[in-house]
Amino acid sequence: MPPHDSERYWPTDRPGARFPYFWLDVAQEHTTIDWFDTAFVLVCGPDADLWEEAGRAVVETATVPLQVKRLPHLLGPVSMGRTGAALVRPDGHVAWRARHADGDAATLRRAMDCVLAGGTLAPAHSASLLERQS
Repeated sequence: MPPHDSERYWPTDRPGARFPYFWLDVAQEHTTIDWFDTAFVLVCGPDADLWEEAGRAVVETATVPLQVKRLPHLLGPVSMGRTGAALVRPDGHVAWRARHADGDAATLRRAMDCVLAGGTLAPAHSASLLERQS
């Protein structure tokens, strides 16, 4: 990814950004934007077997609609890697991202709980919030 430039937009899968738009097939019939509308989507990298399995487990117990999708390939703006995953809100914004392959249902549930509660997974931020509430 190029250095930050406030005058130019560069797509990214970083939390807070809109998930990058690109064609998913050679026939150009399906795009990533088609995935986001009414449900949260766990977007898994092409080799993210563990995240896909975790996502399918969480779908069974999720309190909000959740779909699991797998990218057929990676393009420039996707930095989660081949084995990573990103949790994308229905409006297409990335809520959470994991760049590692060790996906498990407990981690995904925790991420969803934090996102739905309007919080963060950052320990320092969570601790400071708890201190302020005391």
